[in-house]
Formats: sequence, structure tokens, C-alpha cells
Amino acid sequence: MQNRIVKRTRLLNADGTLTKDVGYAYEMMYDYDRSMIKTTRFRLKEWDFYQFSDCECAVQMTIGHSGYAGTCTCAMFEFATGRREEFIVPLLIPANRLDLPRRADVPHTTQFSNGSFSMRFSVTENERHLTARGKKVEIDVILKQPHRDGAVILVPFEKPFQFYLNHKINCMPAAGTVTIKGFSHKFQNAFGLLDWGRGVWPYTQEWWWGNGSADIGLPFGFNIGWGFGKPSTTENMLFYDGKGSKLGKVCAEVDTRDYMKPWRFYSDDKRFEMDFTPVFDNFTNLNMLIAHNTCHQVFGKFNGVAILDDGKKIDVKDMFAFCEHAVNRW
Repeated sequence: MQNRIVKRTRLLNADGTLTKDVGYAYEMMYDYDRSMIKTTRFRLKEWDFYQFSDCECAVQMTIGHSGYAGTCTCAMFEFATGRREEFIVPLLIPANRLDLPRRADVPHTTQFSNGSFSMRFSVTENERHLTARGKKVEIDVILKQPHRDGAVILVPFEKPFQFYLNHKINCMPAAGTVTIKGFSHKFQNAFGLLDWGRGVWPYTQEWWWGNGSADIGLPFGFNIGWGFGKPSTTENMLFYDGKGSKLGKVCAEVDTRDYMKPWRFYSDDKRFEMDFTPVFDNFTNLNMLIAHNTCHQVFGKFNGVAILDDGKKIDVKDMFAFCEHAVNRW
């Protein structure tokens, strides 16, 4: 079930079907080229999503599209009060205009500007500089990125030309200031996350995704997820001092009638056993005729045990992180 990809490989065959070399990696091993996609571009989805947070606030910045529509979005929310401010620029049929990068882990610039608003993700070897400027938005944050393992996963769906290629990078120290519609916060002891996604998706999908980073003397983080596609491996990984460790299947016991009740996480290899105490539910519900997306992104405190590949036991105490449950028609 755990097929690690250790050399560069093609993502798609000449006819647009997914390669049979499906698995996971700690760095990007797949060659993504949207010109090789043969199905309708309206099923193609691409996004660069950044989130950075401390124990008070979280910020999300997205440049992405779902084929027929897209957004440039900045949002900040405060856990204690529930205050949320966001700024969204909708885009119609934006895929070719956005020109999103083929890889997340090499220097590049992702940007958008419409004259009154601009957003820019500038990536170098050592940092990611995230900026947004407009009448109601001012963001200037730097994520440091010393070389670390990430979570790369290729997920197939039922049809041979459908896939999801994902690269997540944890444990990036974040610092800077954010102002959105008069709501301001300065980030100092914070961590950032990149969620880079490219894929041809079915219309209806559901997923669970959890992620967190912390300083426990050395950087520690995790990425967990399940529920969509027909993966031949999992995206569940631990990160400690820059090195990845692979987990098996992870599941959660959660009352979906009340996401603020305590959760329980467990893995089939008994290497991720956590109790989760929710603090804030960043609930979103977007209904736009042909697209309907709902998501409970629940932030809170994780307590339990994680075990690395080498057997080292990590005692997790009040680690602030999140897990989300999303149901999408898009």
C-alpha cells in the first residue's frame, strides 16, 4: 500500500491517462504538464494555497481556479472571538491567465493584478515572500524554508484521465503583518503551510484533511488525509527536524452533528494516536448554482503520541493544529 516514488517519472501518458506509477514522495517526483491533459479543461483544478497561523489568528491566501471559475482570496480569522475578514477577487474562466507553476519546490513567482489589487507569491531557494496590496488589504509575510521533506501524493479516481497531484510543505517559520478590512495582526511565533494542488476531479468529492506544525525543541509537523479518490497509498506523514516519516491509514472518531465535541484520531499502525480538543470551527458554505462547497475546518489542541520511522516517540502536548471535513460539488 505504501509505494514510495524515488526517481522522476511522468504523470500522464501520451493519451492523457494517468501513469501507473502511483504513490508518494518526500519531494516532487512527477512531471506535471497541463498541455498533456486531454479531458475538458473545465474539470481541471489548480491552486496555490498558503496558510500561516499562531495561537491567536490564522491567515489564508489562495490563487487558484476550478476550470470555469477562480479566485484570489485573502482571509484572516481570530480563534477567540470568531472575527473573520476576507477579500475575494472572483475570476471567470481564468486557467490560462493565471499560469500557475508546474512545481512548488523551485524558485518561481505566482501573481495576480487587476490594477486596484495585487497578490504575489515570490519563491526563492530559502524563503517564500507572500504579499497582497489593495485599498482594504495589506499583507507582507515571509515564510522561511530551509530544505525539508514535504508530502507529495498522487491520487487516482475512477476514470483513467482523472487524478490529484498534491504537494504540502509544513514547518515554515512565518513572520510579518496582515491587515484585511481594518483587522490587523502581527505574526512572530508562527508557522506556515503550503498546499499546492493540481488535478482533474470528478464533480462531487468529499475529504478529510488535517495538518499542523510546532516547535518542540526541533520542528515537528504532521499531514493526514483520507476520503477521496482511490489511493494506492496514503498522504499521512510526520515531519521531525526536516525529515519525513510515513504513516499508514489514519481515521477519526468525530460527531459530525457537532464538530466542536472532542475528536479521537488513530492509525492502523498505531503510530498516530491523538485526542483533539476543538477551539474554533472555521465553517464556510459557498453555494454558486453549479458549485456548492461546504467545509468545517476545525482548529484546536492535539494531545497524544506520534512515532517516527526510526521508532522515536514524540509526545505531543497541546499542539495547535486543524482538521477539516469538506464536501464539494464543483
